[in-house]
Amino acid sequence: MWTTYWWGITGEDSELCGEEFFTELKDATKEEHRKYAQELFPNEKLRCYAQVSSEEAERMGFKICIIPKQSANSINPKDYSIDIIPVSTLKQAFSVIK
Repeated sequence: MWTTYWWGITGEDSELCGEEFFTELKDATKEEHRKYAQELFPNEKLRCYAQVSSEEAERMGFKICIIPKQSANSINPKDYSIDIIPVSTLKQAFSVIK
């Protein structure tokens, strides 16, 4: 089962402060989501706001969902109206959000 968590970057000294993102992982605990989020933004202070569904993320105005490339084969992007973007590196993830 896929789980989705909503995150915010909260470090006031960061140029990304105030940015928000979601992690969506298959069969993952909240702690696994936290580790993945910290891998994406290793030098940032992160806050987990809530566990949400991809539908809720869409209603909140998010347009894309970045997922690990190794998970891309286990979902059908046509099942979502949010753009599902698989990435294999941190550099790719940053290029998507900039």
